[in-house]
Amino acid sequence: MGQDVNVTSTKTYPDGGIAVSIIILSYNHERYIRQTIESVLMQKVNFFYEILVGDDASSDATPQILKEYSQNYPGLFRIFFREKNLGATRNSYEMLTFAKGKYIANLDGDDFWTDGNKLQMQVDFLESHPEYIACSHRELLVDENGKPTSLKRPFFVSNKKVFTLRDFKGIYLPGGTSSLVKRNIFLKPEHDYSILYKAHPMISDLTSAMIFLSHGNFYRIDRIMGCYRRVLKKGGGNILSLYIANVEHIYDDYSYASKLCEYAKNVLRIDAGLDGRKKMIFANAVCSFMTRPNGVNYKVMSAIFREEGRPLSYILYLPVAILKKIWMKLKLSCHRD
Repeated sequence: MGQDVNVTSTKTYPDGGIAVSIIILSYNHERYIRQTIESVLMQKVNFFYEILVGDDASSDATPQILKEYSQNYPGLFRIFFREKNLGATRNSYEMLTFAKGKYIANLDGDDFWTDGNKLQMQVDFLESHPEYIACSHRELLVDENGKPTSLKRPFFVSNKKVFTLRDFKGIYLPGGTSSLVKRNIFLKPEHDYSILYKAHPMISDLTSAMIFLSHGNFYRIDRIMGCYRRVLKKGGGNILSLYIANVEHIYDDYSYASKLCEYAKNVLRIDAGLDGRKKMIFANAVCSFMTRPNGVNYKVMSAIFREEGRPLSYILYLPVAILKKIWMKLKLSCHRD
């Protein structure tokens, strides 16, 4: 399990309970982790919170930095130092099961918050709007140096004020991970949520969004209160940079979508729009093979088609998918300054 240090917290709350569990996931984030933690410490709140950090066996100076903060703020942190790498999603899942708060706030170890009132605003909103399962806010995209990028937001992050299950479609998110504050459904789980790490070892944002959407809608606060670090290169130090290094990521997307589809139907008993997502992934595989006809792309394309039972519907969907890809590229260009 790893070492758990400082298991108490110091903030006060009227009823003596923990209002928010702030979960930080770190892995070789020595370059960013101080900014991440400082953005938490600057929060102005009137409630009791805890900070849980899951360090996934970092090989750089991240553990030393975390120990320093733990010593400087006695009782505020619960830090889990993994003896071996668990993978991003297993690390995240275990942190969620350890959270004691009424609400959960996520913050990746390379992202940071920019508004000292962020947590208070989101908790106040959820306290007064029990009909919502979570709320998000706008984020600024920055590069590895913390400078704003030309992209306003990732195409898969929605800017809808109210985000419902119908908006999900197996690809769209109600907000960036580090913008979310959610009700803690892990205190009294209705289902086995281990799918969060079983579906994919590195990615769980879609899994989490689908699970929480099965409980209710998300509300978006139209205010920039944090930054999402977008590093599109190998060795970039975040999950995105690690993921793009996978040459078979299209098949990986298909496998992930298939597992979510099965879980949605058999466990959550919902239609999460994942059948359409799988068809789109197949179209991506075909387009990838047409533009780069190599063995890897052929393997991916044929494997998806074979595993779906060679359905005619996947072939007929190709023209629609190509038009959608063009449309998504146009949308992406609109998200730039």
